[in-house]
Amino acid sequence: MIRYFNKVYATDISENQILNAMEHEGVEYSIHSSESTEFKNNSFDLICVAQALHWFSYDTF
Repeated sequence: MIRYFNKVYATDISENQILNAMEHEGVEYSIHSSESTEFKNNSFDLICVAQALHWFSYDTF
């Protein structure tokens, strides 16, 4: 994703997943559930989910 965007925000509910993520100066990692983040509404141009959609609470998300 970082090849196509100036800044990437990556989140995961698992601290272990974040700790194992590859570091990159253009990527900011944080630990959040998909339904509860610190991001303001309408903050992003694109949201990408890989191998996790089945964990989401659809009504809340």
